[in-house]
Amino acid sequence: MYTNGGAIHFASGLTREPKAMGAVNLLDVDNVNDPHSSLKDAFNSHTGLNATRKDIKDAVSQGVTAGISPRSAVSKIKEFFLTAHKKDVEITESVYKDIVKDVYGETGALFHEFNKWGNSLLDNETSVLYFKTKDGFPSMSIAYVKSQEVQAYYVCTAHRDTPNLPMIKLHRNMPIRYIRDKGGFMHVDLRGDFAVAKQSGFLANVTHGNTDAVAIRAIASKVIELKASALLIHDNVVAVPMVQEAVMSVATEDILDNFERLPFLEAAEQAAEGRKTFPRSKFVLSEATSFKIGANFMQA
Repeated sequence: MYTNGGAIHFASGLTREPKAMGAVNLLDVDNVNDPHSSLKDAFNSHTGLNATRKDIKDAVSQGVTAGISPRSAVSKIKEFFLTAHKKDVEITESVYKDIVKDVYGETGALFHEFNKWGNSLLDNETSVLYFKTKDGFPSMSIAYVKSQEVQAYYVCTAHRDTPNLPMIKLHRNMPIRYIRDKGGFMHVDLRGDFAVAKQSGFLANVTHGNTDAVAIRAIASKVIELKASALLIHDNVVAVPMVQEAVMSVATEDILDNFERLPFLEAAEQAAEGRKTFPRSKFVLSEATSFKIGANFMQA
């Protein structure tokens, strides 16, 4: 089983930051790290609470690697502890950022920043971002879009003496700018937003639709080749002992390929389709192209 599939793939497949890679056992370290326990220790240190590993896995860890905003993360933490333990937790966005940084370094903030950048590609006419997986399959990130009623006030040049501006209501998929009316032009002034895009989708969709899927497919192919059996769930692998070494070898090669190719960078650039330039220097924190991978990154 991967220590933490989302963090493993993001750290190896984009930021290359040693602290983040060490947190999920990608580096050759003496101890087996558990990022959920590390977040628990950091959380309790900053808040003075006595949260358990399970508390932190449910309330904090999932949000970190999903790339939710600090504001949403704080709200989620407060709601969790109030519901599960009847406790009012005092935690600020700044404290939350410090907790995540203690474990994942600068990469901690970049989970959310990657999401933000992906969402900046979305607009009235674009709610689906396309990219290819490392092994060549088409993939996409579909934004959850909540429609909002929009009012459009217009002035018709054929009726300059109109005392009150007429009003029409538009659907979010109708980005009208100028339309004709009785031989004249109506100037349209759009009031309000067309839609609200989900803020936690792009990172998760690139992770699940690309790096997780590619790793699982590669491992499955090897297991089938060896005529063995394995249980593959999302980003976890349970295989019979006879193929353990082979599974580790395939998974290791996949991580090293991430490190060299930076699949999150590839996906972001493909999704942008030349409309925006991905800020590589902000996200890629090391220019090293190889590293000695540890043997513990598949320890839960």
